Amino acid sequence: MAGSTYVLGIAFDVRIRRGAVLAPVAVLVVAGLLARALRRGTPRAPRPRPPRAGVHAARGAFGITTLIAAGLFASALTQPNLGWDGEMTWCAAARWVRADRSVTPRALTDPRVFVSHPRYPLLLPLAQVSVQETFDLGDDRRAIKPLYAAFFPALLLVFFDVARRHAGTCAAALAAAALAAVPVLVSDSGGADGAFSDLPLGAFFGSGLLLLLGRVRRSESVAAALLLGAAVLAKNEGLPFALAALAAACFLALFARRIERPRRFASLAVGAAGVLAAGVALSVWRARIPQRSDEDYVGRLGKVSLAAEAGARLPLLPAAVAREMTDRVELAGFSLAGAAILAAGAGGLRRRIVPAIVLCLYFCFGAYVLAILLSTWRGVEQIHPTWNRLLIQLAAPLGVLLALALRAAWRARFAAFAAATSSRVTATVPPVRVTRARGFPRGLLVFLGFAVLPVVSTWFWALHLRERPARELPSAAVAGPTPTGSPWREDASLTGGLDEPGEGSSVHGELRVRGWARVQGQNLRVTVLIDGMERPFATSARPERRDVQNAIPSLGDCASAGYEFGYAFSPGNAGAHEIQVLFWTHDGRRRHYPARWFIWAP
Repeated sequence: MAGSTYVLGIAFDVRIRRGAVLAPVAVLVVAGLLARALRRGTPRAPRPRPPRAGVHAARGAFGITTLIAAGLFASALTQPNLGWDGEMTWCAAARWVRADRSVTPRALTDPRVFVSHPRYPLLLPLAQVSVQETFDLGDDRRAIKPLYAAFFPALLLVFFDVARRHAGTCAAALAAAALAAVPVLVSDSGGADGAFSDLPLGAFFGSGLLLLLGRVRRSESVAAALLLGAAVLAKNEGLPFALAALAAACFLALFARRIERPRRFASLAVGAAGVLAAGVALSVWRARIPQRSDEDYVGRLGKVSLAAEAGARLPLLPAAVAREMTDRVELAGFSLAGAAILAAGAGGLRRRIVPAIVLCLYFCFGAYVLAILLSTWRGVEQIHPTWNRLLIQLAAPLGVLLALALRAAWRARFAAFAAATSSRVTATVPPVRVTRARGFPRGLLVFLGFAVLPVVSTWFWALHLRERPARELPSAAVAGPTPTGSPWREDASLTGGLDEPGEGSSVHGELRVRGWARVQGQNLRVTVLIDGMERPFATSARPERRDVQNAIPSLGDCASAGYEFGYAFSPGNAGAHEIQVLFWTHDGRRRHYPARWFIWAP
């Protein structure tokens, strides 16, 4: 519904009203009824009944999931959305879209308006607007939380349906119950209890990937194409994740049975068509949105040295990831338990679908590491707010690996128990016939080729961008006027920092903004934006920063490299706020330092 509204708005500038929202729903309902009528005379193959243990496990998992989902919906209907990122990005975009009845609202297309992440895809804000228009709701922040909570049972249902085909009903049910109990999946920071797009992206991407790697059916191929297209339109990570899913499906098709191979390639073509259509629509929409206050990874790829960034940041990565994986609050020991299960049931990871899933996960984690290397954040600081969200996005493929390992570990336990308690010793045991997997060396070579290809292509792309003249770079950080017509040129190399207030900190009374801003030869002018606007400050100063001078001697004398601003508290300032600082040079360059949020109290 929201995806069709998005595409129609991009292609034909259709105004967002109740009729435009409900028309695609009516078309889908009619198409579903027609398809059901056409299949009515087709005989269905009998389905094997699951074992009794699988039925009991499925019922238990259904009860656990229902209980957790009921709590999520109760929280969604009674508690307003309090997540800062959701309010700053997706909820704000939904208000602009609904106010202008357009997917290109003036707040996004006007370069004079400060917007954080103006080029974020609008599928989830459009879904919020669709709910509000359908039920004629106002701007109640409780109205949109059930929309995000609904992705929780939807993801688990699709995961269970696909996982039981490969791991059996019992293992799939246990894995689904384990995923439902992970705290990060139901949290208000990327999970089902907030208004972030990470869980929807995980549902779209995970469901599309598993359907594409599952049974070769036309209906499931079309569903996978729609889901992967929705992933592209849900978040910036959606496009590389969808491409990773297509690469995994291609790898699986290459080593499928000869009779099955044409159908798998046909399914892959359908999925690729959906991703291509969504990617083209997103590119056309972004061409209408001026680039400002948003990540420009393509421009950074042509400006930084990947080898130098990798040498500086990759050694810090394992410790940062280990801290996140051992978080007792967000993961509650699930990472350690999952690792133990995967180690105990490693024999179950020999299924044909596993290499494809591992290849897809490799591409997704590779895209994440590349974003870390190109980030303007210092070191690996970006790991803390984004790692758990990445796990949410990859919950479905990781859950399939967990289900396969659970099945193998469970069977190994019963086999060992039967061998230990058996009183009969068989005199003659038929010899075990060991056969070598055919095509394993060829499969390994193709797997390594798939793994190396994106690394090599990214490396050559970075070299190509660095060799191009600066005036040809499609980045707002290059020399020359920006596409918005502003005389200032964005330059991410300007050095500076924001020391106070800290991310998520609480400030009582006067707000003091402290940091430093200097390049070699000059101190940078500083502008402070609170909620996107400049505010009159009570005090200001440029103190010395000898600590910065000692840390970075190339900056020179830092006698006045620091900055301090004081803002008096007023009754209307209570609550959460976003703060961002801008650094300016004398020759027309500037840098938007990454924004952060804080809570201001009396």
